[in-house]
Amino acid sequence: MVIEIHGQFRLIFRDRYYLFLFFFFKGIEMIEVFLFGIVLGLIPITLAGLFVTAYLQYRRGDQLGF
Repeated sequence: MVIEIHGQFRLIFRDRYYLFLFFFFKGIEMIEVFLFGIVLGLIPITLAGLFVTAYLQYRRGDQLGF
């Protein structure tokens, strides 16, 4: 397997099997980055929503008279 670097970002792979694996894992890495971003975005929003609703229920008080 020989890898030649030409230019700033271009790579020329002489082994086609390695080329296939490179693009396969590169796609998985990109999906992981997007999923990581989605998870990191959803967790704070979910926690904030839970705390806001808990605070609103606490502020409303006991309405049933128990």
